[in-house]
Amino acid sequence: MTRPLHIWFVARSLPVHFNGGLERMTDLTARGLAGRGHRLDVVTTSLPAGAEPDLPPGTRLHALPAPPGRHSREFRRELPAWAAAQDERPDLLLSISSAAAPLLSTAPWSELPSVLQFHGSFWTGAQSKLAVGDPRWPYNVWQHLDFEREALRGADRLVSVGPALTAALSRFPLRLVDPARVVEIPNALDEGELAAASALDREALRRELGIAPGGKLALSACRLQRQKGVQGLLRAWAGLEDREGRQLLVAGTGPQEASLRRWAEERRLADVRFLGGLPHGEVLRLLRAADLLVQAGRGREGLPLAILEALALGVPVLKSRHILVPGEDAEPGIVSVDPRRIESLREGLVRALALPAPDADVARRSRDRYATSTMLDDYEALFAELLAPGGEHPHPRVPHCVG
Repeated sequence: MTRPLHIWFVARSLPVHFNGGLERMTDLTARGLAGRGHRLDVVTTSLPAGAEPDLPPGTRLHALPAPPGRHSREFRRELPAWAAAQDERPDLLLSISSAAAPLLSTAPWSELPSVLQFHGSFWTGAQSKLAVGDPRWPYNVWQHLDFEREALRGADRLVSVGPALTAALSRFPLRLVDPARVVEIPNALDEGELAAASALDREALRRELGIAPGGKLALSACRLQRQKGVQGLLRAWAGLEDREGRQLLVAGTGPQEASLRRWAEERRLADVRFLGGLPHGEVLRLLRAADLLVQAGRGREGLPLAILEALALGVPVLKSRHILVPGEDAEPGIVSVDPRRIESLREGLVRALALPAPDADVARRSRDRYATSTMLDDYEALFAELLAPGGEHPHPRVPHCVG
């Protein structure tokens, strides 16, 4: 970019609302852009009681009176009212998922150059609920789909954060999106956090966790709900013929936590430990010690940060075949399985636990591919394209253009 920009950065949730991958990616994007001199107005929902976001210098926070961390009627009503009260017109509107839909579809704000960072749709979320028999999926689709399609149609560019989401934008019911407006800029990694984790003494961490020399440590780190497939993982783990010297750690909390703990206790799976919800830094410590990360949910996901972090630490990954990782066919540290079949999960565990960890070559390639600086370069190239004089730019010339 030739000059700093004033950006309205609209996100329904920040790390103070939830500690999920979307929120971490939102924070990384905002911090990166602010660090490059851009001036951000971050617009979000009400903050949880006592929460105090750690914002970078030059960033202003606007927490609107709407249910914290959620898409809601209140937020859709309050956002245009906030925009109308602003004295200064921004250079650009950046929406995290469909958060800025009321602005993207309504004049005069729809005339602003706009980018939507696409992390998934209500439709793919509903497909995930359908896959596990959640009866709420029709309600979730019809409640939100029109709202989401307004946002997708209104944004000048849609930034898909992974190949599975790029493909989703070309399928029903989102396929009305013009492929020329879709740009793939993969999720990036927090290089500072990874450098700190890499510097930890891996063997000391393993001793602290009680991993014997030559033993194997598998880690599952996710929200404990049906779409994440932890029940299937436990069943596959219990069916392994040889678990001598192996441990499975389950980090996370959620609606299934009590039933999963009970299931493991009833079967006396002494080599399975539930750790509850952990700060992200603690999860990275566990990844540094681990021989395998398991992300084998039955839901449709974009490009989970946990997978990228594992690869950047040289840790092999067992993942659902629904999750697409760029270049995975040439990556020996990735094993894909059908999460609906316990036998596939069991075979995948055997294969993945036999892989060497950590793998320095895998770590180096992953850190280079998902560097924050690369992501920010791509965003700034996209912004420059949108703001260039001469009118419409239907075919962006940034490195990851799709279509």
